[in-house]
Amino acid sequence: MSLAIMGYKKGMLIERSPEDGKLEMYKYILKNMKKNPAFLKKIIKDTARNEKIVFYLYKRFSKERKKLNNKELWETYKRWLEKYVSFLSYPLIVECTDIFTTYHLEDAVRKELPDLTPDEMSDLIIAMSSPKELSFMEHERLDFLKACIKNYGKLKKKHFEKQSKKHWFVINSFRNIRYLSPEYFLKEAKKETKKNKKKLEAELKSLKNKIPNLKKRKKEILKKYKLSNNLKLHFKIIEEMGEGIDKRKEKMLQCNYFIDMYCEEIANRFDLKKKEVHEFTVEEIEELLLKNKKPSKTSVKKRYEMSAYVMKRKGNTDDVETKWFYGKKAEKLIELTGPDLTGEIKGYVASAPVDKIRGTAQIIMNTHEEKFKKGNILVTTMTRPDFVPLMRKAKAIITDEGGITCHAAVISRELKIPCIIGTKKAKKLLKDNDIIEMDLKKGVVRRLSK
Repeated sequence: MSLAIMGYKKGMLIERSPEDGKLEMYKYILKNMKKNPAFLKKIIKDTARNEKIVFYLYKRFSKERKKLNNKELWETYKRWLEKYVSFLSYPLIVECTDIFTTYHLEDAVRKELPDLTPDEMSDLIIAMSSPKELSFMEHERLDFLKACIKNYGKLKKKHFEKQSKKHWFVINSFRNIRYLSPEYFLKEAKKETKKNKKKLEAELKSLKNKIPNLKKRKKEILKKYKLSNNLKLHFKIIEEMGEGIDKRKEKMLQCNYFIDMYCEEIANRFDLKKKEVHEFTVEEIEELLLKNKKPSKTSVKKRYEMSAYVMKRKGNTDDVETKWFYGKKAEKLIELTGPDLTGEIKGYVASAPVDKIRGTAQIIMNTHEEKFKKGNILVTTMTRPDFVPLMRKAKAIITDEGGITCHAAVISRELKIPCIIGTKKAKKLLKDNDIIEMDLKKGVVRRLSK
């Protein structure tokens, strides 16, 4: 990719990168998959080696951090970071599917199957694109429901010790990080078991049957429509990338805990607040640990308030030029490279249990600081695992970003609630308490009243 811009404003990250570059990346993958159908699987296997080192260093640091001097602390982090970046680099290619699924997949299907109705088109694309295994969030929900049902009416902390050990990270984000204890899951279980036991059993049954039913539906579609090998390959890529996105997200949430633990150790040594250290660059952390030089509070604040980091490739080489912008210049840069805010709000229909739905919009960006009202339509840039409790309360979901296999798409289909993704501008144009209508046939969002 020739250019990338990362905007940062008060804890929120904004990514800008050329869509044509992502499409070229998708074509590169398609070309290699035609030569070697195991191409993507090999990438995932290769990243697993770095993953093992990343988590080995993670566990070692958690045991030894108090014994390390400042130089050793830096060297440990530097080595971990190098392996972590390598671990994430190849999986980043999965991001390129959003552009293809949003702008080109339906045309590719329509070319072969011109007589499909909109409902048939949606059913085919969703079924054939969906991964053939449960997401890590669905595995967590499955285990949680089993524990709730098994111990219904007699819930105790001990019933959720395995849950905590296995799924301690599931609501982490890049800003809000915690280790979920058995007490946390017990508290959630007490809320959940206020429901009728039969409802919990029905949800558990639905989750258990999801993958068998999906595999059956894929076979039915292949038998009925006789898709070309090229279209089958597109769906294979999207399906495998969906699995890759989920695995990457799972590991990133766990690694966020390491970063938080590292920042805490530095904060304790230098009489700083942990949230301050989270705002430091890698270079500033190196100077702090090796030279005992704290970064300027002014520069850290300036970066936090509004900044943009631009990365540009030098011609066809692997060399990259970088530059920081701040304040109004950064804001203007993000604005100029953002979406056109004129015209209708239109995206991709990820889940359509109904044709149309009306409700009250509510913008949520930080799940830990903003309270979501049950029954509202959740509007955000993109959802993450920490959004799931809110998504369960939502009447419907609208996101600016994402493709057919993104987090919002997967969870909305699991919850059977309407969802339109990839609108690019819903969060900018809609306001809290707007009465809106979602047209699930056309993927259009209309504001009815302010």
